[in-house]
Amino acid sequence: MRRRSICTDPSWHGRANCVHCAIRNRVLFADLPPEELDAALIVIDDLVYSPNSVIYREGEEGDALFTIRRGMVKLVRHLPGGEQRIVRLLGVADALGLEAVIGSPYRHTAIALGETEVCRIPLPVINRLGLSHPELSIQLMVRWQRSLDNADHALVEFSTGTAEVRVARLLLQLSK
Repeated sequence: MRRRSICTDPSWHGRANCVHCAIRNRVLFADLPPEELDAALIVIDDLVYSPNSVIYREGEEGDALFTIRRGMVKLVRHLPGGEQRIVRLLGVADALGLEAVIGSPYRHTAIALGETEVCRIPLPVINRLGLSHPELSIQLMVRWQRSLDNADHALVEFSTGTAEVRVARLLLQLSK
């Protein structure tokens, strides 16, 4: 179950206030001028998901990107037998749903771990801003590379060693 949050100012109920966002310098729009953000705010939603809520499902049409403002999200894949496998854990300032930018359906199911606040950025906003601000493409590539680096790290760190060592590595990762 999700509910809209109050971002920074009660008059902005349910709408993101990117200009005043505490993590703005770490997210996709970090390099955009404030006046561009003001125009985008009309359609960017600031949402809060309760624990274990699904943000989007594997196979759904990708129509938005998401940035985590608070909390954590696990990305899972479903196996043919119905089991879930955690593919990745994401935290504050991470982007999810990047595959939507290339017209792909979501490749994972995104599930909130604990109460999680995200900004939902519709694809038309990304496309429009990308035309007027090519640096947005660089930010998207930086996020894709970060996702790839995190996946490589997880493959190495969480698939080798004893169970105790893997759990210790996971706890160290979560503590960051």
